[in-house]
Amino acid sequence: MRQLATDAPVAVLPRPLERMFSVVWGAALFGEAVLRVVGAYTLPVDTMVWLGGRSRP
Repeated sequence: MRQLATDAPVAVLPRPLERMFSVVWGAALFGEAVLRVVGAYTLPVDTMVWLGGRSRP
């Protein structure tokens, strides 16, 4: 009988390098979000629009 993919264990831990990349990306994206929220409440709208346009190609 064939083994189904759903029969595989659910809790498979990622390799250490993959975990490190995930943590770094997560921290960077969370930091960017925090800076955007702080900037939205402290900087003028024109400045935030200018900064937002600079972050995308």
